[in-house]
Amino acid sequence: MEHTQFWQIVDELGWPDTHYDEAKRSFMKRYPAEVAQEFVKLFLTCKNELYTRAGLTEISDSVDDVRAHVIGLGREVYEQTIANPQLLRDRLENGDYEESFSYCIPHESDYALLTADGYDSYIRLAQQIIDNIDTADPDDIPPRIYRQYPAVREVCEHIAARRFGEAVSLYRQIYGEGYTGSWPKEAFGYGIPNCVKDLERYLL
Repeated sequence: MEHTQFWQIVDELGWPDTHYDEAKRSFMKRYPAEVAQEFVKLFLTCKNELYTRAGLTEISDSVDDVRAHVIGLGREVYEQTIANPQLLRDRLENGDYEESFSYCIPHESDYALLTADGYDSYIRLAQQIIDNIDTADPDDIPPRIYRQYPAVREVCEHIAARRFGEAVSLYRQIYGEGYTGSWPKEAFGYGIPNCVKDLERYLL
């Protein structure tokens, strides 16, 4: 990928004013997976250059996020920081960055979620939950959790049958608008909330 195209895409993503979920979705609508693969190669090269120029020795989430943030701000800020690496160290020290421009970049697995076939692993999970509910012994389940089995099963039935719109609508009706809401994650994990979130972001 040419640097010109790379920085054009960075500008299109609108970081940090655009949330990374929306930026990623925009990337995927504009460009195929092959472009994303080339983009991430140059992105990693730029990150490594910032690390080297700034003389950093630590590896941490903060160091990763601040380098990604500088790249997300565009070519001018990136080149200024390369010329004066103290700017990166100052951002790191002052917390002058946001987490994380890296999340704007789609991976191959993200592109798969643009089609119904990309949800096969979620369908298998939903069926497994249904099977576990059907074979559960009520005497072994805390009553508070057991009372939630019918609603959980109904959401999973929609997912297993690829009735994705119905699954998301029912999930939101029962568990609210937040990421997990009141979903009984202590019993069923985060897989179904992740499925709902991905369906809302990529397919529906």
